[in-house]
Amino acid sequence: MKRKNQRIARCAITILLAVAMLTMLGCTGETVRALDYSLENDLTTDAPDVTPAPEEPLQESATPAPETLPTPTPLQNESTTAPTEGTTPSPLPAGGTETPLPSQTPELHRLIVYVEDTGAKALVGARVTLYQDGAVLLSGMTGSDGYVSWMLPPDHSYLVKGSLNGYQPLDEEGYPCDMAQEAYVKITLVKVASDGTVLPTATPLPVPDDATGKVIITCPNVTIELDQTGFNLLDYVSAKTEFGQPVAVWVVDNGGFRTDTSGEYTVTYGAFEEGKLITATRTVTVHGAVEETVLLQAEAPSGSSEERYEVLLAYRNAVGDQLSERIAALSASFERKIREALAENDEARILAPSTTETDTDDMTTSARVVQQTSDAKITNWADVLATFLAQNAKYEEYPLNAKQLAEIPLEKLDAVFWDMNPIEVFRMDGKANVLLSAKTYEDMADAYHMSKARRTFLYELMQPEFRRTFASLTGNTSFVPNSEESIETLLSVLPEDANVERQQVVDTALSLVGKVSYILGGKYNRLGWNDEWGNANVAQSTDEVRISRQAGLDCSGYVSWVFINALGDRAAVRVIGNGSRSQWVNSEAIGWDEARVGDLAFYCVPGERQYNHVGIIVAIDDDGSYLVAHCSSLQNGVIVTDAWSTGFRYLRRPAFFQ
Repeated sequence: MKRKNQRIARCAITILLAVAMLTMLGCTGETVRALDYSLENDLTTDAPDVTPAPEEPLQESATPAPETLPTPTPLQNESTTAPTEGTTPSPLPAGGTETPLPSQTPELHRLIVYVEDTGAKALVGARVTLYQDGAVLLSGMTGSDGYVSWMLPPDHSYLVKGSLNGYQPLDEEGYPCDMAQEAYVKITLVKVASDGTVLPTATPLPVPDDATGKVIITCPNVTIELDQTGFNLLDYVSAKTEFGQPVAVWVVDNGGFRTDTSGEYTVTYGAFEEGKLITATRTVTVHGAVEETVLLQAEAPSGSSEERYEVLLAYRNAVGDQLSERIAALSASFERKIREALAENDEARILAPSTTETDTDDMTTSARVVQQTSDAKITNWADVLATFLAQNAKYEEYPLNAKQLAEIPLEKLDAVFWDMNPIEVFRMDGKANVLLSAKTYEDMADAYHMSKARRTFLYELMQPEFRRTFASLTGNTSFVPNSEESIETLLSVLPEDANVERQQVVDTALSLVGKVSYILGGKYNRLGWNDEWGNANVAQSTDEVRISRQAGLDCSGYVSWVFINALGDRAAVRVIGNGSRSQWVNSEAIGWDEARVGDLAFYCVPGERQYNHVGIIVAIDDDGSYLVAHCSSLQNGVIVTDAWSTGFRYLRRPAFFQ
């Protein structure tokens, strides 16, 4: 018995020594968590945080691919400086005995990489190498589904390259990634013969033809009750050819329709007849026992953007110094109130609206999300200034007058600023939270019950001419013109003989109308038709065609596809951009009266909302209004609608046409 106990004791000591050695070698303590992301329905894993160095051996990703979270660079406190013209006042200076800001969870966005062959078949075991700021960061192998993914911090430049034995990349320079939001990259590898020659690839599939024959849209007038639920503007609406074949139909202009406001609304519907847009209208009546409300929808900007710029510049010259001082004082007060709230609440954290965007036109489902931050800056100065002027203009029917605007007391800016930047302290989960809520100019139009004339003036003020005039005070550089050097750099990736005509862009954009569904994150940066899209015009037999398929494009993916196919070269995506944010950056602001077909239309300025939407101008009506082709999540497909009534507010010119 004694010997037996001794053997047990020796075994226990041996096991303890083995565990200790494994611990020193770093073989224990790893935690693996499986995350399910429905966008691609792939299973990935999170690995522990590491700080990769370029000279270390490449890290391999098992199948399914692990997500390696690089350790972000710690945020540095900034010293306090008095704001000057040309800079944005920097709140929350560090130093002294001020309460330090709480630590922030680093912001990370998912990068999803898919590797395929020229036949669109997933490639298993392909190596994907990720570069950060020009140096190798990570490497992974694709799984059985062809995917590999990582979680990455923004504010770096990223590039991915793919390789596989027996293949060569279609684009040897790699694919840049904008990690300001979740990014999806598709890498295509070309099979090569044993002697190194590239095997022929399949010819791109042509886009299916439109239905033939005259198209008839059926849209009977309808009456609904006030606040009626379940009603859709496409209810009882259909379109067919003269041969009885159903075709896609959508809402071109909703006429300002609202279920919570009684009245009569003229709604315009559209369909395609042999490549041309046809329309029909009906009256939708909202019936209720309340007094009818006058609609206060702002009208699109009218007149010359150049003249507006001259008036606004004159106003800036008249009050610029006093306005700059007022902004600095309000910024300092904002900063002080936050520090007081932090000092009064131990371990309080600051919450502010997230800047992550989704490419969608469905604003109702894009709830405002907040995230913890240590950078409590004022992000809505342009909205504040525009709201201040629109609310206080002396003559609302003729508000754009530099002298009259200069007579508005700047003291009134204070009330508008605090209405739009409230600071709220509340407790949740036993912790104090300081909530910053940056309200938009659209929020305040309703909050201040602005008249239609004031709303229209407010929306005009948010156009590029106003933004450029006050950029040095608001700190927003989104409307600063691109330099010639930056445009030349963008265009340098194209073949020397590359040329894209505006009409080519229009024809290509219209070729997908009614045929492709909206899919969040949907991209197809290749030439020709994708068979996985299906064709809504010919694949359904019911009277109502709703453009519903299991694969498709999102709004920015649609824009990229159009320019790739209009140019006939995949390099076009490097110029137009591969997401709404990069498509904004790679284009230049133009006035509402300056657009031409082929230019881009956007809902928002990147970073100012948690959604954005982009489309392509395909026609200009006699009254100067624009028709935009875009891939709509609300109507689930590629459609053509009126720009202003649909929600497009900013027009920009792609580098191709600059």
